[in-house]
Amino acid sequence: MRLLLLSLRHPRAALALVAVASALAVLPLVCPGSLSRLAGRPVGLRSDFGVRSLFPTRDPRLATYDAFMEDFGRDDATAMVLLTREAGSVLERPYLERVHALTEALRRLPRVDGERVLSLSHVTWVRSEGDTLQLAPLFEPGRASDGELANYRERLPANPLYRDRVVSADASTAAFLVPLHKAHDTESNRDAFAQEVRAWFEARLVPGETLHVDGLVTTRNEIRGHMRRDARVYYPVAFALLVAILAWVLGSLRGGAAATLVVALSVLWTLGGMALLDVPLNLISTAIPVILCVVCVGDSVHLIHCCRTLRASGAPGREAVERALPEVGLACLLTSVTTAAGFGSMAASDVPMVRDFGLPVALGTMAAYAATFLVLPPLLARWPALVEARPGAAHGLTERLARLAVRLGEPRPWRVLAAAALVALPAVAVLGRLRVESRMLGDFGPETRLVQTREFVEARFGGVSALQVVLRGQRPGGALDLAALRAVDGLVAELRGTAFREAGVLHVLALTDYLKDMHHILHERAPGTEVLPATPEAVAQYLFLYEGAEPSDPTLDLVSARRDATRVVVRVRNLYTPAFFDLVRRVAEAAGRRLPPDLRLEITGATLMGQAVHQSLVRNLLYSLALALVVVTASFLALARSVTVALASLIPNLLPLLFILAGMAACGVALEVVSSLVFCVTFGIAVDDTLHLIAAVRQRREAGAEAVWLTLEEVGPALIQTTVILAGGFSVLLLSTIHANRVFGGACVLTLILALAADLTVTPALLAILSRRRAPAGADSVS
Repeated sequence: MRLLLLSLRHPRAALALVAVASALAVLPLVCPGSLSRLAGRPVGLRSDFGVRSLFPTRDPRLATYDAFMEDFGRDDATAMVLLTREAGSVLERPYLERVHALTEALRRLPRVDGERVLSLSHVTWVRSEGDTLQLAPLFEPGRASDGELANYRERLPANPLYRDRVVSADASTAAFLVPLHKAHDTESNRDAFAQEVRAWFEARLVPGETLHVDGLVTTRNEIRGHMRRDARVYYPVAFALLVAILAWVLGSLRGGAAATLVVALSVLWTLGGMALLDVPLNLISTAIPVILCVVCVGDSVHLIHCCRTLRASGAPGREAVERALPEVGLACLLTSVTTAAGFGSMAASDVPMVRDFGLPVALGTMAAYAATFLVLPPLLARWPALVEARPGAAHGLTERLARLAVRLGEPRPWRVLAAAALVALPAVAVLGRLRVESRMLGDFGPETRLVQTREFVEARFGGVSALQVVLRGQRPGGALDLAALRAVDGLVAELRGTAFREAGVLHVLALTDYLKDMHHILHERAPGTEVLPATPEAVAQYLFLYEGAEPSDPTLDLVSARRDATRVVVRVRNLYTPAFFDLVRRVAEAAGRRLPPDLRLEITGATLMGQAVHQSLVRNLLYSLALALVVVTASFLALARSVTVALASLIPNLLPLLFILAGMAACGVALEVVSSLVFCVTFGIAVDDTLHLIAAVRQRREAGAEAVWLTLEEVGPALIQTTVILAGGFSVLLLSTIHANRVFGGACVLTLILALAADLTVTPALLAILSRRRAPAGADSVS
């Protein structure tokens, strides 16, 4: 602990070191371009909201998804735009002319892949006039006769090539499928593309028309919009609330400002480190500044509180700081390590989004420890007034609560433990009801535009979340064998049946739909001719005809270039994880019954990979908690120097997690990605109070249980104050427009309150009972 005195003995050197570290952190934030050129690699704080950051990297299905994208391209770079008429059909001539004009203009937008834009006017339509067969856009102004319009109204809503692709079944909604051009497929262009498409259509809406925009590319942009709004609101609120709570708790605005300075440095160093190491911001890591504001202030509070206590006992300013540093230094180091372990344990996750959240906060926590003991000791020694407080409501309230805890526990510690056990038993009993599940957009409430749009698309337009069912042959052209095509046709028919519709299937499209439609047209739509061609030559002929289609070949996206693989696009409801993977299993079983031996089945897609994270949730949570448990136990051993005390001290820190899980199970709240992070985070934070209590008991060097209760009365107010600060900081997340942030913040607040209650009752009761044992000195006595 002598190192802690260095900043006090060499204040200028300490503050110079802080200034250098801060300058290094600022540079990649304000001059990323210059540093990138010097480093020869990207430097700067960037964001990554791509769906890939959600995919478990150790999941073998990721390789299958990569192979799918090689053959069929990305399935997450197309915007689905729906225009709904309040009255009238979209298949009337004036409206079709409007759709045609919009599509022509849309195809000329710079980031749009104009050749692949699909709409009600620019979808391939096969016309048969005598011996002439023409594959041209469905509608061109001045060309379609009244009879052909009547044909549209009859055939389009019943044909899966058009229904729920470019027109709704009730003909009230017209769709535009707008793909991002491959040449512009970058993160920044994706954002700009999504914004431009929405703004472009909003500027062209007419009365009586409603706009809905969906698709993964637009969903990501919406999420980023929510995060930008949150950053504008709750970052300033968090900082202001932190200063206010610190001033109230510490009874000194100057002391609160000093602690806030440490937090600001910690946030700056963390963000600068992320920029230097190319760790991106993602859906959950945008809350890092708020979380650092919360978790990095505890060391400052304990140091200031200890200095204040020593000053009150008569120690001069500099002497109080010198004595306070070794008293709280080790405990603060261990609490920083355990908090960092709680966040750092997320490194065990195979989900990049989770890793990129946990590791920066872990490093930021240790940076806060360094900032605290580099900056505060010189400031407190130079200006002793920083620790002088006016007795106020906060000081008196925390003292009364600490004395109340002593009065409840000191005469009857065994009863405290018995009461805790009685409360824990029902909690254990309901754990079996806990559900581990989630669904896409589960992090957003029903009031958001994202969720409302997704519900509309599912109810009126066949959904947007797609399973990609790939059937892969063993040789080039194998996917077009008649046996393979018949298997696909049978599978498609089964997937469109009642059983699969009830399970969540909304729309199915396959290459066989085009082949059957062509066969039906060539046979003049005679009854019974909407079937697959009977010969390989006919299949080749039909595909050759589609190659010359305008505006483009509609079969290109359904068969690989080598024609060894074909895909069936199965759009499904936004299902919860168990129901989703049950549907995947049923699709695989249905395909397995039909496929010939030389076809291999692969079920993949961005939707499946996004759901895969929930399957790995429990495994990742157990790994992370196990890692955090090891570090926490080691910290207890280092401080208490007793295996018995270390193991016993774990009990009050596991109780809050048990109660939170039980509460979720009892209320029917599922364990999701974000809510699971609460346990790793709060477990690392919750042990801080236990460590400070054990450290304070050991400082007294007194035998017997009395030391425990005297210490609790002395340090209890500081434990309560730090919990108030932590809970107040996390409560800022309740202002977020992202449901996941609200869940995270609320669960953290509740867990910290429960942890404080356990540390004021169960922890001292356990320590008092262990202290009464007549063991040799240094064995099983915490003192």
